[in-house]
Amino acid sequence: MKPYFLLYYSKTRQPVTTPTSTESTASTASSTVSTASTASTPAVVQVIREVSVNMPSGINLNNYDGKSSASQWWGYFIRWTLIQKMCEQQQCNSFPFFMADGIPKQWFATLSETVHNSLQLLKDEFFKRFEKSQGLFDVNILQLKQGQNERVDEFMARLQKKP
Repeated sequence: MKPYFLLYYSKTRQPVTTPTSTESTASTASSTVSTASTASTPAVVQVIREVSVNMPSGINLNNYDGKSSASQWWGYFIRWTLIQKMCEQQQCNSFPFFMADGIPKQWFATLSETVHNSLQLLKDEFFKRFEKSQGLFDVNILQLKQGQNERVDEFMARLQKKP
């Protein structure tokens, strides 16, 4: 098994590597420490920075399937991108990769480039397409009854006012 190394900065801001495997030998560790102080350090630091931005934090986001709650999924998407420390453009660029095959992916393909590059427009279009209308039918309306002395048009007006 190959040893793994962590790169971190000491209080003097000098890079230091530490073996994470117990199988590593002293010679391996010392050669790695000496490598960390060579001219290739900026490249190593750059790779570490890229990995910390591009690697998932262990939190997985499911693809949106078009059937589940759009508002709940959007909230998870925004939280996930914030954990990943993404800027708005990165959020927009990552969005289509979380659309499931089928209707969501096809829907995204129909959007303009302007929508693709604006998180607010993307959100608006996403909700317009996938958010289910709430209150299509309020079962409480079934409990309303016409009053004994209430005219039909008055009862109908009361029904229509009921939220």
